[in-house]
Amino acid sequence: MAELEPPRPVTLTMRLEWERFPDLPLLAADHMLVSFRGDVYHLTIGQTQEPLFSPQDEENMAEIAQIPSLQIKPLARFVVPRTKMVEWADVLHQLVSNTSGLTAEQIEATDD
Repeated sequence: MAELEPPRPVTLTMRLEWERFPDLPLLAADHMLVSFRGDVYHLTIGQTQEPLFSPQDEENMAEIAQIPSLQIKPLARFVVPRTKMVEWADVLHQLVSNTSGLTAEQIEATDD
C-alpha cells in the first residue's frame, strides 16, 4: 500500500490597498504604552493633559513643582501580532533615519 504524501503548503501573495479615510480624525499623540502578552503586543497611544501654564514661567515654578503628575488621556488601543510589530518597528526606524535632519517643510513635501 502506497503512503500518502502530506499536503504541500500553499503560498498566496495578494496586493493590499488602503481604503480612503477622509473622515478618520487625526489625533495628536505624545505617549505610548506597550506590553507583551503571549504572542501579541498591547499598544496604547495617548496624549498628555498639559497644564495651563508655561514651564518657563519662573514666578510659578514653586507651584509647578508641587504637581505630583500629569494625566495621559488614552486615545486608542491596539493588539498587534509580534511579527507585525517587528515589521512596524523596522519601518519606523527607517522612516526616522531617513527624515533625520530634514525640516518640517521638506518632510511635508515628500508626504503622500
